Amino acid sequence: MITALKPTLIIEIHPTSLKAAGATGDKLKQLLQELDYTSYVEMNDCDRTFALQDLNTDVQRNVVMKME
Repeated sequence: MITALKPTLIIEIHPTSLKAAGATGDKLKQLLQELDYTSYVEMNDCDRTFALQDLNTDVQRNVVMKME
């Protein structure tokens, strides 16, 4: 359904919570890539778009994920 509707996602990256859930930032990025998400913007800087592979998941942050 996500790949069909292609919604914009607002995600909080929280390294401690990822670890507690048995996940990693790399696994999160892999899942997002498999769902065809390719880029993101920082919530506090929506004017600049970054490639998903450049997302640093070692730092807590809020991002908006976009499909191209």
